[in-house]
Amino acid sequence: MVLKDLELIVVLKELELVVVLKDLELIVVLKDLELVVVLKDLELIVVLKDLELVVVLKDLELIVVLKDLELVVVLKDLELVVVLKDLELVVVLKDLELEV
Repeated sequence: MVLKDLELIVVLKELELVVVLKDLELIVVLKDLELVVVLKDLELIVVLKDLELVVVLKDLELIVVLKDLELVVVLKDLELVVVLKDLELVVVLKDLELEV
């Protein structure tokens, strides 16, 4: 399916899904349980593969990684790092100098 006005391209082949929206610069790829979403204007990248989730927001500098029940959240502006692994929680806030 191609819509020139919206510049939308959707390809579905062997459980592979590709969606491209040029005006919004949105790319969605779904293949073999791997999901990749890219939004260039907002600079959002989402990758979901083998139960691994990676979210990147460059403007807000937010990185979220979820893999094997390990959660890592990084907020650079606020300098917040959250790590959750094996029911162990580590929180670091540099500006407030809080460590739990």
